Order: sequence, then structure tokens, then C-alpha cells
Amino acid sequence: MNLKHHIFTLILRGRSFVAPVGRNPKRILDVGTGAGIWAMELFDLIHWRMLFTAIKHWPRLYEQAYQNLKPGGWIEVDEHESDINSDDDSVLKAQDLKDWFKLVAEACAKLGRDSNIAHKQK
Repeated sequence: MNLKHHIFTLILRGRSFVAPVGRNPKRILDVGTGAGIWAMELFDLIHWRMLFTAIKHWPRLYEQAYQNLKPGGWIEVDEHESDINSDDDSVLKAQDLKDWFKLVAEACAKLGRDSNIAHKQK
């Protein structure tokens, strides 16, 4: 879990999140993102990432999040797609990665989950 946190910190250039919650947020709800070590460092923010294998009813999750969000608070979501692409066809050289994500998609489908969820988050 801490490795995923570290990877996201690298991707986000040292930040744990991008929501503009200010310098001193009072409350943060960290949903399923690991040990929550970054939230301890700062419920002005409800945050989740990579829940695609855990959530079956996304509208219900959003409904619950908005019901518990304070006025002016933020929801930040980081999800991904299991369909991989590239703008230069380099993905054609990554067959093992394509095979892995195909297996992830198949496993998610068996659980009634959608592994291509990022583009549906709005």
C-alpha cells in the first residue's frame, strides 16, 4: 500500500492530492487508499483511488460521499482503465502488460465490476 502511495506521490510531483482544500484542512476521509499515512499528514476532502475492483454501485458511492461532504469541500477520485493505449503504437511492444490488464478485466467482470471506470467518473 505504501508503494502505491509513493507512486502516486511521484506522479503528482510530491503532492498527495490535487484538490484545492487549502493549507489546513480539518477533516479528510481517505477511502480504500491504503494505510492513510498521507491523510495523517494533513473532512475538507473525500478521496479515493483505485477502487475499481471494490465498487459495484458507483452512483451510490458518490451519493454517500456528497451526503457527507461539507459545503465547499472536495471529492477527489483517481481511477484507471484496463484498456491500455498509446499515441505512438509503443503499446504494441507491451504484450505482457496487455495480457495482464486483460486478465484484470476478466476477473473484474466475474465479480460484476467494471475495470474501465476512469472515463465514467465525472
